Amino acid sequence: MAPLRSRYALLAVGLTAVLSLAAPPTARAVDLRLPRHVCDANLFFSGGFETHWQPQSSGGSGGATGSGQRSVSVPGIGTKSFAYHVPVGASLPMPTVVVMHGAAGPGQAMAAASATRNDWIALANAGGFAVLAPIASGAQGGWVPEVDFPTLDAVLADARASYPLDLTRTYLWGFSAGGHVAHALALLRDPQRYAAYAVSAGVLDAYAGASAPSLATRHLPLHISVGSSDSLFPFAQTDRDRFVAAGWVLGGNLQFVPFSGGHTYGATQLQGIWAGFCPRAVVP
Repeated sequence: MAPLRSRYALLAVGLTAVLSLAAPPTARAVDLRLPRHVCDANLFFSGGFETHWQPQSSGGSGGATGSGQRSVSVPGIGTKSFAYHVPVGASLPMPTVVVMHGAAGPGQAMAAASATRNDWIALANAGGFAVLAPIASGAQGGWVPEVDFPTLDAVLADARASYPLDLTRTYLWGFSAGGHVAHALALLRDPQRYAAYAVSAGVLDAYAGASAPSLATRHLPLHISVGSSDSLFPFAQTDRDRFVAAGWVLGGNLQFVPFSGGHTYGATQLQGIWAGFCPRAVVP
């Protein structure tokens, strides 16, 4: 098991209003759970009978497997890069986990994205999923939403064109500053894109805002992981209560998992997140 990786991430995004990313909902969408058999080893058969559910392949091809970096052209922004890992010999189409690194410091965003990608490789190989790790564009190694959110759109479009990815199983995870923006992406900007999401030491007050759960049009399954000695621990507890007040079910589509430790995560936390994604996922 890999040792804990500690990254003390600065709040790279300020208390910026994100409500413009989504209009106030008039009615909450009805979420449909992925069928239970989807999480079985044999995707297409359950109990000896062919099921009606089929994954939705992006139809992509031509991308190299293994680990590396790719570049994408982002309209109005320019060329951006991202780190990726695509396991060899995975069942197709593959699920996708988008991983958002914490604030890295000046000139360190690329290294942080690669390191975060690397933290997920063992799980990706075992679970047969692709990992996409965008690279933050801020001068201090943090996220700039007006640049990095459109870049994420381009990253996903490129990956889906280059690999056969399952469009019904796109997941999102972020650590610290990456978790802060993950809340905004999953709750307000792109709720129809993801089947579930998770944050490690990511909090609402840092970017998405306290009202984000009540404004969300979907109750996306959420896993919150935070160290008990992390300075953000009380904020994460408050977030838990906000989600419950907005209709999430603690122990159901809301998992709150504290652990002994600080501002960090490790293999145990990532294993728990991945293990919970598929069984609780909803259809995008």
